[in-house]
Amino acid sequence: MLQFTENFIDYVWQNGLFDLRDLQTTQGKRIEILQFGKKNLSDGPDYFNGRVRIGKTIWVGNVELHVKASDWLLHRHQHDSAYHNVVLHVVLNADREILDHLGQVIPTLELKSRIPRHVYEHFQHLRSSQRWIPCEMMIESVPKIRQIQCLDRMCIERLQSRVIEVKKILLLGKNDWESCARMLLARAFGGPINGETFMRIISSLPKRAISQSLGHSFRIQSLLLGHSGMLDLYFQNDDYLESLHREYKYLAKKYQLQPLKEKSCKFFGLRPGGFPSIRLAQLAALFFSRQHLFSDIKEIRSSADAQQFLALQLPEYWNTHYSFKSSHQPKVKKLSKSFTRLLLINAICPLQFAWASLQNNLELKEQALDLLQSLPPEQNSIVDEWRRLGLEPKTAADSQALLHLKKQYCDKKKCLNCQIGHALISAKPDK
Repeated sequence: MLQFTENFIDYVWQNGLFDLRDLQTTQGKRIEILQFGKKNLSDGPDYFNGRVRIGKTIWVGNVELHVKASDWLLHRHQHDSAYHNVVLHVVLNADREILDHLGQVIPTLELKSRIPRHVYEHFQHLRSSQRWIPCEMMIESVPKIRQIQCLDRMCIERLQSRVIEVKKILLLGKNDWESCARMLLARAFGGPINGETFMRIISSLPKRAISQSLGHSFRIQSLLLGHSGMLDLYFQNDDYLESLHREYKYLAKKYQLQPLKEKSCKFFGLRPGGFPSIRLAQLAALFFSRQHLFSDIKEIRSSADAQQFLALQLPEYWNTHYSFKSSHQPKVKKLSKSFTRLLLINAICPLQFAWASLQNNLELKEQALDLLQSLPPEQNSIVDEWRRLGLEPKTAADSQALLHLKKQYCDKKKCLNCQIGHALISAKPDK
């Protein structure tokens, strides 16, 4: 048996998905809803500034929602002065009479027999679904325009969530945008397997150690590779690595550094081009070539700009190495177009959007969004599943939206808060 939640009652109330004709309180008094009220996002009653006519009197005040009327007592609202101005109690089941702090009956509207059957059934179907997404068997019936509107909203939400991430990283770096840019790019270079480790490498290094090493290619490389702990494993019998290791030991003493554990960086499951050794060397090369990193990031407007920004010159050692274990035939290592796009999607665009948001600059926010929309969609298993269901992303903004939709809504079954879910729940059955 499906358990209805307060969120469902809120959804029904907010969208007026019940029979509004001939409304009456449980006491038999006629009700006319003049204003549903404004959603309260903090503590207290669910809606404030509601306006209802009960009998001949118009009441202005708060509206409280519950599955059962007795939940009022269960939540101990009778002891909370914030609920003294409730003018209407809206419930699915009026299982008992509720009195206010003055001992007067609180006007109560029971919705149980007023919610259309299809709303109940569609909600129940989505809540009980065990499919990849709850609406997998129904989504094709949603008009394309509604799907597009949903993706537009998801894309903005995704970027706004990145703003929150950037704020946290800024706090970690004491509001230094250069440090923030280095940490975000480090996480993007590390990818899903080593991203957090790479960011920890940067965040655990003193700013002074980084800033005083940026002008020296060999030094910044030894700083990142040495601090990762990898050099301690492989420096023997390799002259170049031994030099890096020796340089890091000097820097560690100078700046009182404690490197990460030797096996913090993971190689398993990665192709050679994604090994943490070559990625850290590339990151060091970027820091060396772009010593005003964040200022340069703000100027990127296209994939071509990004390609130029990420045109890195690695030391000759890396022409024959992806890792420290073995060498190969000489090959110049360049960042691929696909990896460049990932850096744009996961670091550069979010940084630009966050900067614009915190500066309250609408034009710069549009530029960051335009950059994301100029990129092709990502290729991964989640996006492939959405394609199977008929949602074909045209840009990286779409694929980012689909990732956000799956993770933040579908996986959590937040269908009531999703535009696609709303379209399905409220859709009237064909006659």
